[in-house]
Amino acid sequence: MTGRTRRWARHSLTRLIAVVSTVAIIVGIAAIPAYASVQLTVNTPSQSFSPNGDGQDDAISVEYCLSEGANLDIVVKDNALTPVRTLESGVSHSAGCTSVTWNGKNAGGAVVADAPYSVTFHATSATGIDDATFTTRIDTRTPGVLTTPHPGATLSGTQAFVFTPTAGFSGITNVSVDCIGQSDTPAGNGTFTASGDTSVCPEGPNSVAAHVSFTDGLGAAHSWSSPSLTVTVSNPVHAEVAGDVTPRSFSPNGDGQEDSVTVWYCVSRDSTVTAVVRNAANVVVRTLQSNASVSGAPFPVGDCRSFSNSSATVTWDGKNDANAALANGNYSI
Repeated sequence: MTGRTRRWARHSLTRLIAVVSTVAIIVGIAAIPAYASVQLTVNTPSQSFSPNGDGQDDAISVEYCLSEGANLDIVVKDNALTPVRTLESGVSHSAGCTSVTWNGKNAGGAVVADAPYSVTFHATSATGIDDATFTTRIDTRTPGVLTTPHPGATLSGTQAFVFTPTAGFSGITNVSVDCIGQSDTPAGNGTFTASGDTSVCPEGPNSVAAHVSFTDGLGAAHSWSSPSLTVTVSNPVHAEVAGDVTPRSFSPNGDGQEDSVTVWYCVSRDSTVTAVVRNAANVVVRTLQSNASVSGAPFPVGDCRSFSNSSATVTWDGKNDANAALANGNYSI
């Protein structure tokens, strides 16, 4: 082999080694595994709450999930991102979902001012870090007050209610009041009012309250009930034949088919009931019940049996008090 040939061979070998080394380096980089970082997610939708001590929405619980075990810092911040309360600091959590609760108080134990706040989450694990934020607002105002009826009032017949919203409180979608009714449209002066039949409530003392549905400024739906007040319901006893009992004929001829007629009826409270059959001349021809004790329950007028769970019945076999069959004709019970 000449000197020129040897130099060419050495040069070719050097280039081959360089190419092989480059390939080996490239393959080595591609083989490095990629690790996924910890993932932290908040599942609770943004919403307000009202830590005013009335037992309704006094705290907020926020559900969050971790893709793997991590240490958590959970801090409440005001609208200027200044910390007002540390709920957790470096607390170790396993993978999965759980929740944290804030009662609306700062580090000193005082309820913070009505304003927007955020609950911030910072997760640190062996694979990395992740952050999440829950947005809320504190609003300690109540939706309003039930101004009619007044405590101690006596309710009878058709009764109206008036609910007056708190000044500046918006988002009310429905107001219902026990024993009376409901309204989903405010009047011209902003109050909610409606009338209803008080016979749906038991006789005597009753507790009534306004039940309010509203949507907060963050788009979340809420329900709230006003303090209860005591009223007295006083209505005459009401008796009614069930609406599905319509005028009809029957044939008490002993053939086993429609030999009697049964009538369902309701009374609005426990009563004694007398039920009689009258002929077309309005003369009593049969007494079916005489001062019978019948259990009653409140029901709306015109809604016997479908509303009341204690409807009663009377049955007539077409005979008079002497047990003799009566002539064909029209009768009333």
